[in-house]
Amino acid sequence: MHLIRTCPATIAAAMMLLLPALEAKTKVTEKPFGKMSDGTAVHAWTLSDGKIEAEVISYGGTLISLKTPDKAGNVADIVLGYDTLDGYVNGKA
Repeated sequence: MHLIRTCPATIAAAMMLLLPALEAKTKVTEKPFGKMSDGTAVHAWTLSDGKIEAEVISYGGTLISLKTPDKAGNVADIVLGYDTLDGYVNGKA
């Protein structure tokens, strides 16, 4: 049995990544990310300030994406992870 919960502390920590830019332009969105074998829904929250974007899922408060510009201004995802919930649950792509 997997423990699924929305982890407010983890989501708050992800928001702290964006703290320097927490102005009116900061945007938080939610979308479905998948379902566990028992039917429990897993959601993804995206926190964006225009330059930096973090995505966290409710499966263990996992940071699944962090897009940030390099010194040349090219934006890239610097988190190595999976595209689907199954990858996080079973460790497979």
